[in-house]
Amino acid sequence: TIESGGTYNATSGTTTLTKGTGGGWSFKTDGTFNHNNGLVHLDPAAGDTHIKANEFYDLKIEMSAADKYVTVRDTSGNAISILGDLTVIYGRFENYQAGDTFIVHGLTNIEANGTFNFEDGQFVQHTGIVTHHGLVTNLGTYKTSSTASNPNNFNGGVRNLGTFTSDDT
Repeated sequence: TIESGGTYNATSGTTTLTKGTGGGWSFKTDGTFNHNNGLVHLDPAAGDTHIKANEFYDLKIEMSAADKYVTVRDTSGNAISILGDLTVIYGRFENYQAGDTFIVHGLTNIEANGTFNFEDGQFVQHTGIVTHHGLVTNLGTYKTSSTASNPNNFNGGVRNLGTFTSDDT
């Protein structure tokens, strides 16, 4: 946890977080998180977990089982950005707050045992705009929903070899 008023300057390499205790926090930003263009690798030994930050550079999710989830929450402003790449190797990557916008500027890679689930996840049905500026490669499960006022944007295209579900209205 980065407490209010505190600062964490991450390495420009990889920061690996291994905590996961059945719904606890693996990463919580109430202060300042400087990502330094590094990778945050979430690799909890067990359990579901939560992360809280408005911005990551590269983010890799590798849960302990395919049915374990990580929820991402914003710290303020209802927007979450990944400036580089998002990779979901194992487990479910979900949004905690329904109306947050979610933007991935780089590549999105969903591996065979990974799920990108903003449709009907563990907590909320996502209603905010999801934008992928880079290519989305889905070998696992990608679930999403969008409306005319909150469209999903796949600006870099989609390579789908897994299950792709979109509940567009």
